[in-house]
Amino acid sequence: MKLLPAGERHLDAVLAIENAVFPDPWTRGIFLTELDNPISVFLVCESDQGEVVGYVAGQNVAGEFTVDNIAVLPASRREGIGTVLLSAALGIARRLGCVSATLEVRVSNLPARRLYESFGFEFMGVRPGYYETPKEDAAVYTLIFDSETEETL
Repeated sequence: MKLLPAGERHLDAVLAIENAVFPDPWTRGIFLTELDNPISVFLVCESDQGEVVGYVAGQNVAGEFTVDNIAVLPASRREGIGTVLLSAALGIARRLGCVSATLEVRVSNLPARRLYESFGFEFMGVRPGYYETPKEDAAVYTLIFDSETEETL
């Protein structure tokens, strides 16, 4: 398994994962914007066979890193890919000078919530009706970078 900066050559695979995982998937245009955005961090994880099995996209917004999207191919889940992707993105965020990271996740997505909590993200509250398809609240999480989080990344 290897991590790479996402490129246009990865978009078909990223879109396939996106469509398999999310009921309201991002479009090719959104991903193309991420590729061209200088504040974006967009990584893919390839299997040893060169297949894209996951990706993470986030942005450094004025020293706060937002984890916008993270997904793993359903057939490749429970192999630590999400952990590797999140760790890499947070490590880049720290190197870029970010002081914190935030994200939203469906309140019903317990595996993702456990992953974020394992990194030290703290539950901050709920955004009612944040997700449209299906309608659902978002749990908001924040991680403040300090010497302890540096050791875990």
